[in-house]
Amino acid sequence: FSSSPELAAIPLNLLTTAVTSGAAQTGTNYQRLETLGDTVLKFTTSLTLLSEYPLWHEGYLARRKDHAVSNISLARAAIQNKLYLWIIRDRFTPKKWKPVYVEPEAPKEIPDASESEGKERKGKPKLQDLSTKVLADVVEALIGASYIHGGVELGRECIELFELGIPTKPLSARVDQLLSHVQEFDTLPSQLSVVEKIIGHTFKHRALLVEAITHSSYQTDLPTISYERMEFLGDAVLDMIVTDYLYHAPGKNYSPGQMHLRKMALVNAHFLAMICLRSKSDYDATMPSWSREGGLQIQHD
Repeated sequence: FSSSPELAAIPLNLLTTAVTSGAAQTGTNYQRLETLGDTVLKFTTSLTLLSEYPLWHEGYLARRKDHAVSNISLARAAIQNKLYLWIIRDRFTPKKWKPVYVEPEAPKEIPDASESEGKERKGKPKLQDLSTKVLADVVEALIGASYIHGGVELGRECIELFELGIPTKPLSARVDQLLSHVQEFDTLPSQLSVVEKIIGHTFKHRALLVEAITHSSYQTDLPTISYERMEFLGDAVLDMIVTDYLYHAPGKNYSPGQMHLRKMALVNAHFLAMICLRSKSDYDATMPSWSREGGLQIQHD
């Protein structure tokens, strides 16, 4: 992180947590940060791909994203940056600890060669293999630590440092690039104002709203595609927002497993469909009536 002043300013205790495995049994480990960093990585990658490839459909985007955020890609990045040298896995044993400046005494007698070889083998520290999953988790945990310290933009800068094979730019530049591909319409459906009223937001680029509510089976004269690309990005946004909320839930300190269960209870097709069905806007649908005696009348319930 020395190449970036912002990344270098991340507190040491946060970085230590991000590189500490559960096997070290230190009371803290990278698992919560890894869960958060995973969502930041997927959101940043989704936004990058959506803006970089405006003609790709959701299938191509999902496959490219899965390749970029796979454990193999992350582990390769960890190895290239020699991150494995800093991962804390060994359990601290006070009885066996010795200061680094203490040197063993020279032997008074020359020991037997076989005995000396056996002692050297016995005293040699045991090497431990780091799995691809551990290397990938530490990378995601460092992304999560960057996000905690400096927000989404610092998380993106951390992703850029690991060179995962996707072109990186500031998120604001990605949004501008995405909006530059939006084709505005001469005429728009009148129902858009109803949708805006339901969600409580007026769109500046209303063509995006048309795209977001257009099913792939709908045949229309409007030059728009279906909602699948917007759904690809929205899934990553929703995942990151919910995970961030659960991570910072006051007084909870949810474990990764608990965060996953609660997130799955909120972000699933059935729950989102229920929210969609409950979203509505009330309109007066009273029909006028006419009679010879009273003329035109409107009855109110």
